[in-house]
Amino acid sequence: MYTFGASYAPVYDDSVIDTLQAARAFRGAGFTEAQADVVLRTMKQAVEGDLATKADLQVTKADLRSEIQAVRTEVQTLRGDLYRHLWVMAAGIVGMTVALIKLLP
Repeated sequence: MYTFGASYAPVYDDSVIDTLQAARAFRGAGFTEAQADVVLRTMKQAVEGDLATKADLQVTKADLRSEIQAVRTEVQTLRGDLYRHLWVMAAGIVGMTVALIKLLP
C-alpha cells in the first residue's frame, strides 16, 4: 500500500492524513515499511470512521438547544395547567367545606 522506493507515485485524496509525509516521518524514526504501513492504515481507518467533525458537533449542539427550548416551553405550559388545576381543586375544597358547614348542625 505505502511503498518507499523510487517508483512510489503518491496518490492524493481528500483524506485528512498526508500519508506520504507521515510515511517519511515514520521511516525517519526507524519504522520499517511494514510498521509504517500498519500505522498509516490504522490512522486512516480511524479518521475515515465515525468520528464527529466540528460541523457535526455544531449541528448537534443546535439541535440540542432547540430540543431544550421545546422542553422548557412544554414545562412552562404544564406548570400553568397544574396551577389552574390546583386553584380549581382548592376552590372545590373550600366550596365543599362551606356546604358541609351549612348542612351539618
